Amino acid sequence: MFELAPANLLPYFAIMLLAMACARVLGRFMPPPLPGIPNGMLDAFRGYLAVGVFICHAMIWHGFLKTGVWSDPPAQFYTQIGQAAVVLFFMITAFCFMEKCSTATNDRWTGPDCSFRASSG
Repeated sequence: MFELAPANLLPYFAIMLLAMACARVLGRFMPPPLPGIPNGMLDAFRGYLAVGVFICHAMIWHGFLKTGVWSDPPAQFYTQIGQAAVVLFFMITAFCFMEKCSTATNDRWTGPDCSFRASSG
């Protein structure tokens, strides 16, 4: 049976390479993004960040299955990947939503609930 060493970085790189290969294959069959959709590359980057968080959580789950204790992954690399991915994911998401609020023209995004919209004057 395959034993995962705590400091083994192979799972991270294997999963990320698999994600990139899947994106490459799917890109051949899916139409290109619409020209009117801004930040398409940022959305793609958010996907890779989500995979990083998934890997961190998988390592935490692996540790729980082996020891019965919820704790950080034994390799600091996985902890850092998870924390950095979460921070970047939410920063990019905030940027995308802020841009949507500041450029919106309908009441849903420019009403009184969207208090951080761009001023018109």
